[in-house]
Amino acid sequence: MAHKYHNQLGDQFYALEDYESAIANYNKAIELQPNEALYYSNLGFVYKNLENYENAIASFTKAIELEPDNASHYTNRAEIYFSSNATEKAINDYNTLISLNPDLAHEYHNQLGDLFYKSEDYEKASVEYVKAIDLEPNNTLYHANLGYAHSNLKHYESAIASFTKAIELEPDIASYYSERGDQFYNLENYQEAISNYTQAVELKPDIALYHANLGYAHRNLEDYENAIANFAKAIELEPDTDVLYNQRGDLFYKLENYTSAIEDYAKAIELKPDNALYYSNLGSTHRKLEDYDSAIANFTKAIELEPNNIQTYRSRAFAKFKMGDNEGAYQDLTESIRINPENVSNYEQRAQLLTTMGNKEEAKRDWEKAAELYREQGNTESSQLALEEANKL
Repeated sequence: MAHKYHNQLGDQFYALEDYESAIANYNKAIELQPNEALYYSNLGFVYKNLENYENAIASFTKAIELEPDNASHYTNRAEIYFSSNATEKAINDYNTLISLNPDLAHEYHNQLGDLFYKSEDYEKASVEYVKAIDLEPNNTLYHANLGYAHSNLKHYESAIASFTKAIELEPDIASYYSERGDQFYNLENYQEAISNYTQAVELKPDIALYHANLGYAHRNLEDYENAIANFAKAIELEPDTDVLYNQRGDLFYKLENYTSAIEDYAKAIELKPDNALYYSNLGSTHRKLEDYDSAIANFTKAIELEPNNIQTYRSRAFAKFKMGDNEGAYQDLTESIRINPENVSNYEQRAQLLTTMGNKEEAKRDWEKAAELYREQGNTESSQLALEEANKL
C-alpha cells in the first residue's frame, strides 16, 4: 500500500536526519491514510527534533484523538509540553495515563519525576519519585532517582538514605556505591567516601572515575601517596584525560616532587593546550625550582589564555622580582590592581615591592589603601597593621 511505503520512506529519511524529506513523506502517508495514528506520531517526532514544538504537539494530539488508549502518545506529548514550558499540560497528560493504567501509576510518576529532573526542578522531581516509591517500594531505580534528586538539592543525608536503600535492593551496582560515596564526600566524611568508592572499584575496577574519586578523598585526608596511586590507576584506564594528570601533578607538588609535577602538568597541557590553569601550575612548579625564566614563560601563556586572573599576574610579578626585573613586577601588580581594585593583597604586595624599589611615598599610599579596604571589610586588626606599615615609611 502506498501510505505504508511513504511511512517507511519517512522512517529512512528520519534515520538519515533528513527531516524535511521525512516530513514530506509522513504527510503523504497521512494524506493517503488520515486515520493512522502512527503516522501522526512519527511526524511528531520529526517536529520534536526540529524543536518545532507547536507542530509536534499538534501531531501527537491528533495521534491521541485516533488512539486515546495508547499511552505512548501521551508520554510523547507530555515531554514536548515540558520542553515548551507547558508543565501543567504535561502533568495533565500523566494524570490521564494514570487513570487509563492505574497499575502502571508508579512508572508514570517516575517518568514525570524524570521530566522534572531534566528541567532541573529537583524538588518536584523528588515528590514524583516518592510517589513512585510509595506504589512500588522495592524498585531500585526509583530509590536511586530520588537519591540523585536529593543530591542536586544538597540534601546529602537524604541522598545517602536513598542510595543505601538502592544498595540493599541491588548490592552489586557499582554506581550506587560511587554516588553514596559522593554524598559522604560532600559532607566531608572522607573515610566513609573512601569505603564506598573502594566498593565501587571492587565491583567495577575498570572505571577511571571511581579510582579518581578515591584519589580526591585520599587527597583531602592528606594521604598524598595513596592519592597518587589512585590517580595513576585512573590515568592507566583513561590516558587521554588531562584533568587526571593535573590532579596528580598537584599531589607531586605537595610532596615537593617538582620534577614529577612538571611532567604531569606538561602532559595535561599537551592534552589540553588552552587551559590557563595548567600553565599557571607549571609556572609555579618552575618557580619552586628557581627556574624563573620558565616560570615567567608559563605564567605569560596562562595570562594570554585568561587575561583577568590576578593571581597569575602576582605570580609572574614574583618571578620577575626574583629575576631583578622590578619594573616588570611593578607593571604586573599594577595590572592586577586594575583588574580588581578591591583586592587587598594586590596593594600589600605592590607596597612591599615599592619599598624595595625605594619608592616609599607610593608604597605608603598602597598601605593606606590596604588599610582602608580592610576597614571596609570590618577587619580592624589587619587595617591597623597596614596603617602601622604605612607609618614606618
